[in-house]
Amino acid sequence: MFKELRGFGGNLFEAEFAKNVKENYASHLLVKLADFDWSFIRDEAKNYYSKNGQHAFDPVLMFKILFLKEGMNLNSDYQLEELINLHILFRFFLNVSFDDNLPDRSTIVVFRNMLVEKGLFDKAFHRIVLYAQEKGFLKDCLGAADSTVIEAKVNLSRWAKKKEDENDKDYLDRNSPDKDAAFGAKGDKKFYGYKSHQITDVGSGLVVAALTTPANVHDIKPFPDLLALGKALLQERFLAITGDKAYGGRAKEIFDLGLIDFVIPKDNQVFWKQWKESNDDYVYARSMRCMVEVPFAVGKRSYRLKRSRYWGELKTHAQSLLTYMAYNLKKIFAVPLPAGAAA
Repeated sequence: MFKELRGFGGNLFEAEFAKNVKENYASHLLVKLADFDWSFIRDEAKNYYSKNGQHAFDPVLMFKILFLKEGMNLNSDYQLEELINLHILFRFFLNVSFDDNLPDRSTIVVFRNMLVEKGLFDKAFHRIVLYAQEKGFLKDCLGAADSTVIEAKVNLSRWAKKKEDENDKDYLDRNSPDKDAAFGAKGDKKFYGYKSHQITDVGSGLVVAALTTPANVHDIKPFPDLLALGKALLQERFLAITGDKAYGGRAKEIFDLGLIDFVIPKDNQVFWKQWKESNDDYVYARSMRCMVEVPFAVGKRSYRLKRSRYWGELKTHAQSLLTYMAYNLKKIFAVPLPAGAAA
């Protein structure tokens, strides 16, 4: 069903290269991830391939190529196509020989669109969260919820020229190439695009749940779904949730999921504010809420999460998930596995 590739190190020349890479770049993320088991991607995607016709590229190889674009902060699919053919560490990570032919840009785009359509990016992200749990990185989870801005891939000044008059509020809806994006606000700043909503485990710093919405969706609306997603993954290990005042008013949903409510009360919730502040666990949870900002900051600084690479909510969500996967894996493999965890 899938093309047979020789693999990196299949001849004496490459075997020497592989030895040098392992010795000289042992701390590099791509070298550490070379032995990571990505076979779950094949298990999830294999049913979407025909058993007839030409053999396709292995979905594990294809997914690792997509991971490289976000994980290595590459500019475009054109640059991705070029570097997987030229960069020795990329070849080592992909486990492909210099004699192996690799997919071109159009094949990569088709594969990415298939994963988006089938919702497989979510499943891949969930498997990495479960891997972190299996290896002992995720124990008793105190989650912190928040959202961040992802600007749409739209030139606002260009489309502003389509305004019919100063009262024309729908000019962008009529002309924008990204029909899913919307105007929203974060604090005092307005923007056009999306919000990435996520829950971070404050103990490990790992992102455990993520959703994407248009920018005009208030943080409180996807909050129950975000909580349910984290609970479904982590089960009884997901113990409590904290967040800023924007998440107030969802005590019932939090209670129904069996979680402890450490969300900061609104100013008019005087009783709950006094009651919570007398609880040392709440005070600790509130002090750790800032941990949710770390993945956002790293994602925007190191993985281009500030602006969507694509048009559409689903593709923007896929970009954010690949970013969080890269962030999580980097944190996991930056330190030795916990004692007793299998490699």
